[in-house]
Amino acid sequence: MPSWKVVWEEAFEGPALSARWIGGQLQVAPQYRIELREGLHLDMQAGGDYASGGVVSAEALAGDFAAEVAFTVSHPQQASTLELAAIGASPPPATVLQPTQAQACALVFNVHGEPPYVSAEFDEDDGWRIGWNTEPPVFKPGAQGQPIADSRHNRYGVNARTGDITGPASGWLWLERLGGHWRARGRATAQDTWLDLRPSPTQQDTTLDAAFLAGPVHLRLAAKHWIKPRKQVYSPPANHVVFNHFRLYRPA
Repeated sequence: MPSWKVVWEEAFEGPALSARWIGGQLQVAPQYRIELREGLHLDMQAGGDYASGGVVSAEALAGDFAAEVAFTVSHPQQASTLELAAIGASPPPATVLQPTQAQACALVFNVHGEPPYVSAEFDEDDGWRIGWNTEPPVFKPGAQGQPIADSRHNRYGVNARTGDITGPASGWLWLERLGGHWRARGRATAQDTWLDLRPSPTQQDTTLDAAFLAGPVHLRLAAKHWIKPRKQVYSPPANHVVFNHFRLYRPA
């Protein structure tokens, strides 16, 4: 492990989002609200449709770096997830936390969306895992003609847990690009040892080749909920996610 130095810290204290972030949502979703008050609060009421939102760094990052963020989630459950991701796409020019028109929405706020990407995530009630998509973005029209990112090439690693996840949970996400490789980690508290998130059960190495996302990237903090009929979740569930204590590192 290299020696890292902090070059950016963010507590999301509010009431407004700093100029270093662009915030917004994937689509107009009245059941989804984003607020800043001692943390970045992403509130999802039960019902409605697929909804995702969060923030994306305004500046692109080149070279080696690492990022971490603390989170809390009120209902770690099926059909809801949260992530710290690096993405190749740029955010829109302005923040619109509660869009009322589709023109104010953007695909970059979609968890697992707008490939190529790589993510450290806390997935449903299964714990931490790494996710990625190495393909260029491919879009298909939605029911109202809006573009929807094609997720057929999304890939997900092995879930890592620190015990049963049955109620409110908190933890940390870590994502780094170093020496041509991506690595994702997770932990429950700031005192715990980081869990290396493996891309596959048969792969002992915990890194991904960064060639598919080697250029400048933006960071995304986002959460979503969705309809999941195959596992008895017939309507997007209620959830409340808070991100805080974000830090960006560069090699010392």
